[in-house]
Amino acid sequence: MRVLHPQRPVWHDRPARRPRFARNGASSPGAKGLALKISWITYSAFKVLETGPQSNEADARYRVFAPVRELHALGHDIEVIHFAPELSAAQLLSAVQGQVAILGKLVPPAHEAFPALAATALSVVKGLQARGVRVIADINDNHFENSPRAGYFRELAMNADAIVASTPKMADIIRSHTERPVAVARDPYEGQRGDARFEPPRLSWWGRLSGASGLEVRPKLLWYGYPTNLDTLMLLRDQLLPLARRQPLMIRVMSSQGSGAESLCNELHATCGGRIWWTFSAWSLADMPKALAETDLVVLPSNAGDARKAVKSPNRLVSALWAGRFVIAHPLPSYEEFADYAWVGEDLADGVGWALDNPRQVAERILHGQAYLDKYYSPFSAAREWEQAIAGVCGEPDSLRLARALPEGARPLRLNLGCGNKILPGYINVDVAPARAGARPDVICDLRDLAAFDDESVDEVLSVHVVEHFWRWEVDELLREWVRVLKPGARMVIECPNLKAACEAFLENPDRNAGPGQEGETTMWVFYGDPAWQDPLMCHRWGYTPSSLGELMKRAGLVDVRQEPAQFKMREPRDMRVVGYKPKRDT
Repeated sequence: MRVLHPQRPVWHDRPARRPRFARNGASSPGAKGLALKISWITYSAFKVLETGPQSNEADARYRVFAPVRELHALGHDIEVIHFAPELSAAQLLSAVQGQVAILGKLVPPAHEAFPALAATALSVVKGLQARGVRVIADINDNHFENSPRAGYFRELAMNADAIVASTPKMADIIRSHTERPVAVARDPYEGQRGDARFEPPRLSWWGRLSGASGLEVRPKLLWYGYPTNLDTLMLLRDQLLPLARRQPLMIRVMSSQGSGAESLCNELHATCGGRIWWTFSAWSLADMPKALAETDLVVLPSNAGDARKAVKSPNRLVSALWAGRFVIAHPLPSYEEFADYAWVGEDLADGVGWALDNPRQVAERILHGQAYLDKYYSPFSAAREWEQAIAGVCGEPDSLRLARALPEGARPLRLNLGCGNKILPGYINVDVAPARAGARPDVICDLRDLAAFDDESVDEVLSVHVVEHFWRWEVDELLREWVRVLKPGARMVIECPNLKAACEAFLENPDRNAGPGQEGETTMWVFYGDPAWQDPLMCHRWGYTPSSLGELMKRAGLVDVRQEPAQFKMREPRDMRVVGYKPKRDT
């Protein structure tokens, strides 16, 4: 991957990894013409550091560099080009080397600069198409109606080969203005997954009677966002004041320095009679993780009647939930998806009050929400959505054709799911990690979503020491997805550590068998995973006995489920093997 930037013209990333599907002896996607060279043109400001590009702008992080890194890891050749205002259309055209170009969001710092930049962008689109380059426009704001920028967006939507939006609502609006194909690629989460906890301070009954209102016992609320959203803080104050008369609150506002947010906080603070304590902090990418860690709840007020807000991405909600914080939000279309994992409703005071009264349920919602994000909002998921959109104008990349164009000798189709560093001949080796201990899978995908494989297309599913790496609440749906791809009569084989045998081994000599080294291989490694990996993905999240795993496989729809001798890893008695079959159709 390379980045073209005025301050640093070329920056080279790590060497391109092997593509998602490249079996031993088979042609690589590049040789087939299926791996793509993609030029990503972004107006968003960013810096190019030794470790890679970095930006304070959400558009650059979510819509460019998150999917770019994953697409690069999947085998595509990527270049990122900074659409600097001083560049001409000719300069931009000469910089683009890709088969497909993605034109990012065009937001200049001043309104008067927009017409010239818009003219340059449209000229670049036409120039690229004249060269045979397919152009995809990334459009995420509703400027199609009642906007001085409407002309540009309508012409772009009519002339681009395809359009990508960040939300289904925005995609529907775009479809009303063009007949070009429109796809959705979501904004992924970023940063580290936080602990799902909720233990807010509360006034005791004596504190309530005595009128205590010290800051140390006030639940801490956090709002953060662009200055364009500051108007919603008035609505937030009006809704929270009745609750604050019973339960004083603290609200921290994070936005751009010099945006008027600080003076607004002072104004809000003066109108709340000490019941809501408002503070301002300048937003920065480095400070956000700490701010989220220090807060109890995140509040996201919105004006659902504003057509511009109705199409916005849920990235603020996603970021807070991924960081382990519960979100109280107004019912925007993109927030409704998270109603089971956050509190989404008209009166935010009701949501804050419910959260304070139900801390255990709040923690459970956060935990389930993070599992949902891990499945649908990961950078890998976003990259795959982009890949599918690109495939719509350039043809399917090899990674999406796998189940339809297998090389000779790959039949019967047998999957080794969660292969890790154990690449098995005669199997399609599948894993979520691009490489493990130097070994690379044939297919990179989330094992909870085997979209590369059709219903009832697989002759055998083998999974060796994988199921224990998923949370218990994920496993029912995980196994149903594996059953989906099995042909009627085909078998599923699952090997994993035997929890019963590990417990018995541990109790024989607890002092010795509690160690992290080889002495814990039959005990502690079974419970928690091998610490030598130093990788959260390699940690164990649940344990199984032959009977408990067998019951889960039956619940997923398998029959004739039985235990057989383990054949991999340490085998019996530490490990176990449970086999089941998908029912045959009645003839």
